[in-house]
Amino acid sequence: MMALEEVKQHALAIRVVFGSVEDIDRINIYRATKEAMVAAIKGLDIQPDFILTDAMPIPEYKNLESIIKGDQKSISIAAASIIAKTTRDAYMKNMHTLFPLYGFDQHKGYPTKKHIEALMTLGPTPIHRKSFQPVKDAILKFKK
Repeated sequence: MMALEEVKQHALAIRVVFGSVEDIDRINIYRATKEAMVAAIKGLDIQPDFILTDAMPIPEYKNLESIIKGDQKSISIAAASIIAKTTRDAYMKNMHTLFPLYGFDQHKGYPTKKHIEALMTLGPTPIHRKSFQPVKDAILKFKK
């Protein structure tokens, strides 16, 4: 059985929330991630008695423990990581259908050599985070 299917079979509730590119550029990736996590917790069908996060303290939750390298130490955090990664990978494969020349189906948006070459050749797409250095470099190149 695939890991994602096993997680779904055993999970009491699952909620995925994406931070927008605009939010990431406006408030930074860390704060956007934290806001998305809070929205995910609030959006669950059942509210958890206790919350574990992977190195992300969320002060408004007193029933939360933030564990560094939590995906290596907690099956619950590892399960959430599987959900997050597979959901993001599926999203990036979908973005590949909109922007096929960038190779999102292969690098999933990570700054690989091929991705940076496409960015510098074609320029950024609306899904690129303008606050990230390779995208800033491409924007500068295309402004000239």
